[in-house]
Amino acid sequence: MDSCPARSSWCGIRAKLCTTGRSDIARSFPDLGSIEESNISVGWGTDAPFERVGAPWVNAIELAQTLNARQLGGVRFYPVEFTPASNRYAGERCGGVHLIVTNRRRLRPVRVGLEVAAALHRLYPERFDLDAIARLLGSRNAVDQLKETTTAADIADGWSDGEHAWQDRVAPHLLYKR
Repeated sequence: MDSCPARSSWCGIRAKLCTTGRSDIARSFPDLGSIEESNISVGWGTDAPFERVGAPWVNAIELAQTLNARQLGGVRFYPVEFTPASNRYAGERCGGVHLIVTNRRRLRPVRVGLEVAAALHRLYPERFDLDAIARLLGSRNAVDQLKETTTAADIADGWSDGEHAWQDRVAPHLLYKR
């Protein structure tokens, strides 16, 4: 069953996502939603919000190669150029990547967002505003660790105990069991 907000009474994450009629966009929101306050485009003003990320100063091929080298489970990155019609970089050609979810069960969306931020910071340290992601990421410490060259994988691994505790706590209340 498709739980797309455009076809049901459910309306969660963002009202703008409800207007697209595409449930895949709502599912991909956690990947890039945590980094959208930085100085990059997350695809608003295109036909694929939260499936694309980039900026006029990003080399699409370089970013795709860097992210694919991380071999993240459940996702692949393809180089893309896009021009948002609205929002950040409206009317400007942006280089970046298009995210393709290949396996939802293996996908770790917040880790994907963290990896994208880490790659942008490593490739464009003078251009990418890493500090801007702290609020939506929910962790000033994670941003500080990325600045100190801690890998996104190590940061995410440090979250695993808390994640497992949360999963145990909410398990009895889930409508659909894992």
